[in-house]
Amino acid sequence: MKYSSVAHILPSAQVQMGNISIKQPLPTQRVAQISPFLLLHHFGPFQTQPGEDPLDIGPHPHRGFEPVTFLYSGGIRHKDSRGNEGILSGGDIQWMTAGRGIIHSERASREFLENGGVMEGIQLWINLPKRFKMEEPRYQDIKADQLPVLSEPHSLAQTKVVAGTYRGVRGPARTFTPLLILQIEPAQGERRKWKSPRGLMPACTWFAATSN
Repeated sequence: MKYSSVAHILPSAQVQMGNISIKQPLPTQRVAQISPFLLLHHFGPFQTQPGEDPLDIGPHPHRGFEPVTFLYSGGIRHKDSRGNEGILSGGDIQWMTAGRGIIHSERASREFLENGGVMEGIQLWINLPKRFKMEEPRYQDIKADQLPVLSEPHSLAQTKVVAGTYRGVRGPARTFTPLLILQIEPAQGERRKWKSPRGLMPACTWFAATSN
């Protein structure tokens, strides 16, 4: 097996977004983007009391790319200028294609506001190829139980397939750029190797978000 060397390790910068501080490993002063990825944010974990909204991100525009939200825990309500509304719970993913343009807001869900708890997740921005920049906006609300879960041989690790095909299993997300997106949960202290399919992209990008 041929192994790829690590080109860059990008530590997260602390960025203020409204009333909260989030971790941002991309972009940085060192690297503006890693095509087709434009931005990566890790928010939380925020421990909140009932009635508190750790996000409360009001209406704002997006155009020409795809903001993808991976919610680890908590509850988020999405609402937009086209009349769409959706709820994410822990483990869910929202794949939004902003396309020709949309205005939306992201706030805590009603259930989360009533009960409080821990809010944590990441948001990844994926650039759209030029010919798809003016696509109609759309959503793929992917629930946790829709993600195929693979057990790794001789390991306690679990691998969830979000997009692309891994070990013959295809993830539910449909993408404009060929991508393989996996959610990997290794066992505590375990060292593992994952094989990237050939021909997917000229370079492989790994993003890791932790609570530490």
